[in-house]
Amino acid sequence: MSRTSMLISAVVLATASLIMMIGLLVNGALARAPTSLQLTSANAPIDFRPPAEYCYTWGFGNNTGYDATGINLRLDGLPSIAQVYTGTLNPFGDLDPSSGYDAGTNSYRFNFDNGIVYDIDRVQLGLCTAQPQLRLGTLASAAVWLSGTAALTPAPLFAGIELNWLDRDQVTVNIVNEQALTLTLEAFTALQPEVLLPLDDLTPDIALQLPFVAELITEPLTLPPLAAQSFAVQLTALNQPIVFEAHLSAEDDPGNTVHLLAQTMVPGWQVFLPLILR
Repeated sequence: MSRTSMLISAVVLATASLIMMIGLLVNGALARAPTSLQLTSANAPIDFRPPAEYCYTWGFGNNTGYDATGINLRLDGLPSIAQVYTGTLNPFGDLDPSSGYDAGTNSYRFNFDNGIVYDIDRVQLGLCTAQPQLRLGTLASAAVWLSGTAALTPAPLFAGIELNWLDRDQVTVNIVNEQALTLTLEAFTALQPEVLLPLDDLTPDIALQLPFVAELITEPLTLPPLAAQSFAVQLTALNQPIVFEAHLSAEDDPGNTVHLLAQTMVPGWQVFLPLILR
């Protein structure tokens, strides 16, 4: 055998021996590795997910001096809605076909034109959405009573609400005066139903029966035009429904009021199932 052939044979033999040693080491490690149970560490950060749905209702009066046959609203930042309140306090029934999202203004046309609200009568509207806010659009005609196609004045009273979640048990609630008149926040409370209320049950008479959680103001607060008031709320019951209830009135006409209800589910702790690794 030539010297070159001997060198080649030695290299091949050494390579084969190395491969065999690596294989033995890997097989030995796998043989010693038992089936393991992997759980998320108690100290590991857990992603917090805000609630996925919010339902709002608001009741207000016809203070125009005329009978109204419809109402048009522009609701800011609502690309879609999941449900509309059509209970007995809504004399219009379902939405008018002219309703829908307007991308140009990022607002939802929330229009009703199939009923009648007599002078001084009250009406309740409501909806469910994935957005943690109920706000009026910035257009001058964002809230209008109608008699046929004619607009009536004054505009229907409206107050906005925003829920800004800081953690699963901490939320900042903003009450917003959307209009160019001074409002008085007469009362603001948090209530805790046992289960999520259907939208048709999110009404003042049902709210009176709900367990009381917190009184968020102890005396009336003045909200100047286009002003907002923030409330930091600490929640103790996780994975439970929460309802915020606000009563507001016009400073120059205490009989002109709006009653706002907002419901969602307080986030709970996420549950992670064990992952079996073999």
